[in-house]
Amino acid sequence: MPRGISALTGRPGKNVRAAKRSGAASKIQRAFRRRRPQARFNVSKPQFKINKAVSRAMSRMSETKLVSVSPINAGGLNGTPGNILGTGSNPRVYAWGGVLDNVPTSWDSGLVSLGGINTIQGDAANEHVGNYVYLKKTSINLQLDMVYNDSATKQLQFRMLVCKSRQLAVPAGQQDLPQTTLFINQIGNRQGTASVSSLAMTPFEVMNNPINKRNWVVLRDSKFFLNNPTSMQQGKYPSRRNFRITLPHYSKTKITTSGELLDYDSHYLIYIFATVPGALTNAVLPDDFRVTARGTTSYTDN
Repeated sequence: MPRGISALTGRPGKNVRAAKRSGAASKIQRAFRRRRPQARFNVSKPQFKINKAVSRAMSRMSETKLVSVSPINAGGLNGTPGNILGTGSNPRVYAWGGVLDNVPTSWDSGLVSLGGINTIQGDAANEHVGNYVYLKKTSINLQLDMVYNDSATKQLQFRMLVCKSRQLAVPAGQQDLPQTTLFINQIGNRQGTASVSSLAMTPFEVMNNPINKRNWVVLRDSKFFLNNPTSMQQGKYPSRRNFRITLPHYSKTKITTSGELLDYDSHYLIYIFATVPGALTNAVLPDDFRVTARGTTSYTDN
């Protein structure tokens, strides 16, 4: 009796049948792999090395250029917070907000334009050549100071947000307004500091409600306290905090002759909210802080 043939049935045994099925499957797989398209263009190894060397050489020749962010000064109006929630004898929330590039239409009028994106055509160090630029990132040094005054607020609680509108979640012809969509309430409804009726926010909600991540990409959400720097009101908290904020772009975009971007949204939003811990009336206002900022955006134009 030949090997692999069953003495009872005269047919190939299980092991032989399994081996045949495995061999047939391997042939099918090999044929399928031969039919699949290449993952990339079939370039010879010498040509690939040449292409890689050219790419490296071009990268070394690319000149990184810088655009400055508009200076924010603690002693100026653009570094002073405004009242965004609460009137009369109600608890208040003061805030400072800055937007990279310009402030979009219909956004809160109290927001400050940080610039830092627009360039014009030319061959100077901060100008671009051609119609396209590759934006890398924006780096901002931001300093937050309490007002030095014996009569100023002793202590403030802060919430700092750095975010950007998630454009893919917005229907065509519409835009996210931070004053009405930046937060969500307990049942998931969108709300903001300008919301009204049942969606109106309280100071507690501004400082604690979750960010609306369905419509906003969040880079930072932090809370902290600062004390008045005068000798009679010093405490365990500092009177100054410094932040290094990095806003990534890494995108190639077309830019007009006036410096506007056509196919990239660069509007990062930085919001700093402040309240007085334990204050139930407006006898003490959370406005005794100032903002200073400097920054640059890096890009290449070839």
